[in-house]
Amino acid sequence: MEFQEAWPYVVGVYIGIWAVLLIYVIVLQNKLAAVKRELDSLSKAVERKG
Repeated sequence: MEFQEAWPYVVGVYIGIWAVLLIYVIVLQNKLAAVKRELDSLSKAVERKG
């Protein structure tokens, strides 16, 4: 297989990898934000009790 025949696959794989990475980062940031919100609400609840 010549490179000229293969390049659409190469580009497709490259774009796919970047798309997966991007989605992973976005999901991770959302999870971190949710965890941070939970920690904040927990610390506020602890402060109210104390």
